[in-house]
Amino acid sequence: MYLTKVTGGPVGNDEAREVLHRFGAIEETCPTTVADQEMHGLPEGCWVKFRYFMDCKDAVAVSIYSFQV
Repeated sequence: MYLTKVTGGPVGNDEAREVLHRFGAIEETCPTTVADQEMHGLPEGCWVKFRYFMDCKDAVAVSIYSFQV
């Protein structure tokens, strides 16, 4: 999952874990590089890999409607 802030700015690994830990175990987080941002047209953010697919699916479904970092 890709996590960004509505207001812009970087999302740190600890911040991503704090916001998303309630959905399940997180295997890893990784901030995007400038090259990734330019190549894919992404804002500053953080990649988050959950241990289980359904945890990620739940987080995406809820994040669209509920919370902002």
